Amino acid sequence: MAPKIEKLTESLKLGEGPFWDQKKKCLYFCGMVEENIHKYDPRTKKHTKAYVGGGNVSMVIPVKGKENKFVVSLDRSVCTATWDGESDKVTDIKKIVEVEPGTSHVFNDGKCDHTGRLWIGTMGKKATDLNIPEKQGTLYSIEKKTVKSHRREIGIANGLAFDPKRNKMYYIDSFAGTVDQYDIDFTTGTLCKYKGCLLLFGTTLQDIYI
Repeated sequence: MAPKIEKLTESLKLGEGPFWDQKKKCLYFCGMVEENIHKYDPRTKKHTKAYVGGGNVSMVIPVKGKENKFVVSLDRSVCTATWDGESDKVTDIKKIVEVEPGTSHVFNDGKCDHTGRLWIGTMGKKATDLNIPEKQGTLYSIEKKTVKSHRREIGIANGLAFDPKRNKMYYIDSFAGTVDQYDIDFTTGTLCKYKGCLLLFGTTLQDIYI
């Protein structure tokens, strides 16, 4: 059977940070340039969005055990915000941490591993276009307000995924055109060993946003 591709919402300048909420059976994602977060319910086909403001928004993750509470990224900051999934604005935005102060850098992609540790990376400027400077980003992990850097000189931090059973982390730098595999110690949040990469087809940035 051929895959079905269906347009769910209006066009975005740059859609980012998809998160599937298994409990609520809905999809959250970001309009990075528009500075908003979105919710899509495939059962009802209802789409709602809320303005966050304050900078590029590239990540939205529900906080476990706290109804209507989310972790979002705003430029170089990780914040919490409140949203009921219906209102057109979020409320109660509170900064948790900020990285790389005094720069034009912004967060791009972020995911949590199964322990609740946040992994998120930066790139060299706001995503108003794809003219992003090379090797200015950093990959971080954030746990209990403690920030640890793991990789530097990244073009665009992207495409994080985790395999807890095999103790693996997968990661993309869009400039490199590869999917990198690491051994990871989930107890300490340490990247233990680089395991090589999978080269992907394509020669432009649009070919490796995953």
